[in-house]
Amino acid sequence: MEEATNKISILVVIENKMQGAFIESFFDSERYTVSKIFNGTEAFEFLKSNDDLGIVVIMSYQLPEMEGIEIMKAVKAFGKEYAYIFLTADKTVERAIEAMKSGAIDFVPKSGRLNEDLPPMVDKAFEFQNRKLEQEKIKKELDQKNKELIKLSIVARETTNAVSIFDSNCNLEWTNEGFSKLYSRIIQNPMEMIGKSIFEISNNSEIKQIVENSISKKATIPYTTEIAIEDEISQWIQTALTPIVDENGDLFKLVVIDTDITEIKLAEQEILKQKESITNSILYAERIQKALLSSSEILRKHFNDYFILFKPRDIVSGDFFWFKETSDGKKLLIAAADCTGHGVPGAFMSMLGMSGLNQISQMLSYQETFSANDLLNSLRNFIITTLNQTGKSGEAADGMDLALCLFDIENNHLQYAGANNPLYQIRKGELTVFNANKMPIGIHKNAEIPFANNEIEIEPNDLYYIFSDGYVDQFGGGTGTKFFSKNFKELLLSIHEKPMEEQRDILEKTHLEFKGKGKQTDDMLVIGLRF
Repeated sequence: MEEATNKISILVVIENKMQGAFIESFFDSERYTVSKIFNGTEAFEFLKSNDDLGIVVIMSYQLPEMEGIEIMKAVKAFGKEYAYIFLTADKTVERAIEAMKSGAIDFVPKSGRLNEDLPPMVDKAFEFQNRKLEQEKIKKELDQKNKELIKLSIVARETTNAVSIFDSNCNLEWTNEGFSKLYSRIIQNPMEMIGKSIFEISNNSEIKQIVENSISKKATIPYTTEIAIEDEISQWIQTALTPIVDENGDLFKLVVIDTDITEIKLAEQEILKQKESITNSILYAERIQKALLSSSEILRKHFNDYFILFKPRDIVSGDFFWFKETSDGKKLLIAAADCTGHGVPGAFMSMLGMSGLNQISQMLSYQETFSANDLLNSLRNFIITTLNQTGKSGEAADGMDLALCLFDIENNHLQYAGANNPLYQIRKGELTVFNANKMPIGIHKNAEIPFANNEIEIEPNDLYYIFSDGYVDQFGGGTGTKFFSKNFKELLLSIHEKPMEEQRDILEKTHLEFKGKGKQTDDMLVIGLRF
């Protein structure tokens, strides 16, 4: 007996409700589920839209609006074939033959012993229909697999990649033409490889571990192998190793696809050589730039407590610091500059900036008096002239931002002039900002306007900070936002009582933590001085 959960579904299509109830009484409700329809058109609409082809249909030949044979033919036109058992009052052989030709599985006269005949007929029809549906399902799956195999065989035959298939014991059983072409320089007769283990064939020293990983993870494992052909000549192979497992999860086949990437590898090696050559050149340029940067010995001579935090982004820097003592030793010039660009272009500009500052400060030292803004005004003219800047549309507007301090050592007096970069003063726990002019050292719409000069009387324990925008413009913090000036000010206030060298360490640590795994955004320079 079938379990209750696997009942046989029966649809009775008959002329009236009395006959429907009579037929339904033949079937045990624990084994069968019976539905009834009493109109030919309704039966057609139901059968053409129903998706369960496992229903057994007991259908009367003559029905209101649409005859049984007509229904069966019309439903079949929609690609659906059910298990039909026909009921008819006509006992002629012709009627039986007509029903069977139309697709009926069985035929029974209404005048017969329906209570005895119909249940075994339904069981037989149900079993027949299930076998038929299963065979159709298998046929569709086979057709689909055959189509896929045809496509795969075409791909395997036509591809320039080497395709090889290994059995469940990892022994080679098939290769394509691409295999012969790819390994023609190291394998004379590819057919001799058939039956050999992948561990014998592979040139990769880690092949055993690769195969084990692939099988255990049931995943494709890519790997690269270098094969020595001749002295100093190698062939590079990129491989994708894929395990095919059976329904139990055991290895059934290993599919290996090899691609020749020798040209790519040679190109990579050439690029690496070029990169190494360029990097060596930049490293040498770094030595030159460091040699040109002012020595911190000048600061050490006049300050007991100071720091320089200098972190180029790309080996050489567009930021630079510059210190200069006047010839009489009474004044000290300190500058923090941020040139256009970073890396090599920025380094060229920094060298130009240092050269200009050296020349101009030398000339100004012959004057009886000069101010910080005098130097900035002269440096701007120097940059514009040297770079032949005219202000025409489309012309490069290279230049630099710069904060310049001129210390009168004997009189504890400070002058500050700035091009975009401000000066921070911390006095008695309060931070004051001396703003710069909003224009660079270089061509600008306000290039005719002189830079402002700020006069500051220095008090004991004053702290002064000049810097580029690299610190505040760093992206990070887990949100991808900048550090911003507000946080920089708060950080300086929180650490200003600490020794300057310790302040430097905290600034650098905070920067690294904020940056996280991201890249440094720009060159970075911060100079701190305590009087």
